[in-house]
Amino acid sequence: MNTRAALFLMVLAAALALPLPAAPAPAVAAPVEIPTAAEAVGLALRESPQAAIARAQLEAALAASVNLESMLLGWRFDAVLDDTLSRSEQLAPVLGGDPLNTFSATVAARKALAVRGSTALALEEARLQREQAERDYLARLREIGVTAYEAYRQLELALIRHRILERAVALTRDSLEAAEEQAVLGAHTEAQVRAARLAHEEAVQRRDASRRLLDIAWQRLARLLGLDPAGVDILDLDVIEVEEALEMIAGRHPAFWPDRAVPWQESLEELVERAKANRPEVQNARAGVALARLGVEKVKLDRRPDIQLTAGATWPGQIRASLTVDDEGVAQASVTGWRFDRAIPSELSAVTQAPKDEVDWSLGVRVTYNLWDSGASRAAAHRAGQLLRQAELGLDEALHGVALDVEGRHAELVSAYEALLMASERALLAHLELETEEAKAALGMSSRLQVDAAAMQLWQAVAAAVSARFDYELAVVRLAAAAAWDLETLSQIVHGLQGW
Repeated sequence: MNTRAALFLMVLAAALALPLPAAPAPAVAAPVEIPTAAEAVGLALRESPQAAIARAQLEAALAASVNLESMLLGWRFDAVLDDTLSRSEQLAPVLGGDPLNTFSATVAARKALAVRGSTALALEEARLQREQAERDYLARLREIGVTAYEAYRQLELALIRHRILERAVALTRDSLEAAEEQAVLGAHTEAQVRAARLAHEEAVQRRDASRRLLDIAWQRLARLLGLDPAGVDILDLDVIEVEEALEMIAGRHPAFWPDRAVPWQESLEELVERAKANRPEVQNARAGVALARLGVEKVKLDRRPDIQLTAGATWPGQIRASLTVDDEGVAQASVTGWRFDRAIPSELSAVTQAPKDEVDWSLGVRVTYNLWDSGASRAAAHRAGQLLRQAELGLDEALHGVALDVEGRHAELVSAYEALLMASERALLAHLELETEEAKAALGMSSRLQVDAAAMQLWQAVAAAVSARFDYELAVVRLAAAAAWDLETLSQIVHGLQGW
């Protein structure tokens, strides 16, 4: 892990109050107990395959940025070894018909002396891409957290419904046994017994189906958390019981009777502005505009003449050195030494490129103009301009889309809030109907089947109220994510929601 990536993950871990992933954790871990909803979110951020993929993508992006900076700003050294066999007419009188073998070694160095021109543009582009990768990583973590919370609440709801259906099986079994006893005494008809048996069989079928759905919900959550589904008995999960929920509903507990839809002070307009400032889509679109402008600047640089200062020297000992500095401040130097496989007379120095006695040197300026490139530079300029226009339109679309998303999430939250209140009212009504049926049964005005049906309707109504509460919580979390709250605030919201 490079220094930049380590620093970034340290900051992120501090914000989440989570331990750093010092070493790759095993893909499957067997927990001692099932975590709470808030713990499940933290576990998903650390252990889920999606989080591991997101971390790997971030590491790759940071490594690419460091690699580019090293290439552009660091020293670059190269060594070149060359062994050439040649034959020259000028050397034929001296060497005869034998070819000449020349061995040379070159050491070259490259270093940017200043950050300007295309080097500056490339570094700025790398910075924008690195920041985009970090934003994408945090956005992915938000998404993982919301998904884990949703999966956990769906698991709890599936377990609550399964337990209710187990109650229904026991209730219908008792009703069937009572009907069979009454039929023996002549108090019940065969049709009444068949109706009780059918009700029991339907309850068993619904319970078995709910168990399959419960297993699927657990496997989904376990996959998100990196857990072994077989390592936990999901029936041991601690969820709210029907009587507890009914008591909270009857007592007007804030969990089922919240004072307002949005549990924080910011208005819808403030949430929209927060999202426009902090949502990754908008920030990436702004970065896209900046990158497109860099592309326009790069095309302009490419169309300018290239200027190079050159210097060279050759020593009698068959050593040559050269230096070039271009108009962007990039210096390249090389030193080359060579030798032949036999002695060469000094009068043939022009052929061997070695001076007789003194050092040969040269200084120069090289200017390269693009006289004609078949319209390539003009096409590149047009393309860069269109990409800039596209990026600007993309930014407008991102701002508009984010505003609509926050407004839509806000509307979903208000709708979930109203649905929660209505579901709580229905649970109270179902409780009243059960009490009425029980009172009528005590007076002989209602049958046991009617009382049992009222009890099951109450259980289903309470389960619907709990489901509405979970839907309300998810709507709160989704709105918070849409408004681009930071991970620490989002974690606090999750802790507050699951506390009841």
